[in-house]
Amino acid sequence: MRNEPSREGSREKVKAILCATERLLDDHAIDDITTSMIAREAGVTRTSLYHFFPSKVDVLEAMTDAYQDDLNERVIAFFEIGRRDDYRAAWTGVASVYRDYFNTNPVAAKLLLGNAESKQVLLDKSQDKIAMQIADMMQAKTNLPQNPGSEARAPFMFQIMTKLMMSIFSLGMRRDGKITKAIDEESNVATMAYLDSNLGERD
Repeated sequence: MRNEPSREGSREKVKAILCATERLLDDHAIDDITTSMIAREAGVTRTSLYHFFPSKVDVLEAMTDAYQDDLNERVIAFFEIGRRDDYRAAWTGVASVYRDYFNTNPVAAKLLLGNAESKQVLLDKSQDKIAMQIADMMQAKTNLPQNPGSEARAPFMFQIMTKLMMSIFSLGMRRDGKITKAIDEESNVATMAYLDSNLGERD
């Protein structure tokens, strides 16, 4: 966003633009939406839209930031319920937060995962940030093994696991229009295998 809204009226315009874009994304592919459509749906002039968002990409990036922040808060809330000793169950719980969020928020899924009608995915840079938060919470609230060097590697490991999970969920969303139980299980197997191989675990 080029200009941060400072006055109440400006904040309301930005909110209207984002809400309008969300409504449009309910019915249209990302590539089919234009700034003219957004301005018309939001009830603002294109000049006003360009004041805050120089391009459609800027609008979509602001939306992905908001969706990612919402996801982050939900993951943090999952851990704040209490200590979750079993690190395997904790990771499965984190994945379920993501799965449920995308299955109930189709526009968020369209932007962050893509779907059958749009292969464009707008993954946000803050994904690495939440991966580091997940790593911190997994270390603090679970029995994640602390093998030599594992603590230092944890942020990197959970960055890879989060991206792997999102890639598999993206496949399911594009193929089935939702994250099915089968895709969820496939993601869990793949991510846990990666984690175990890095921790030196052997079942």
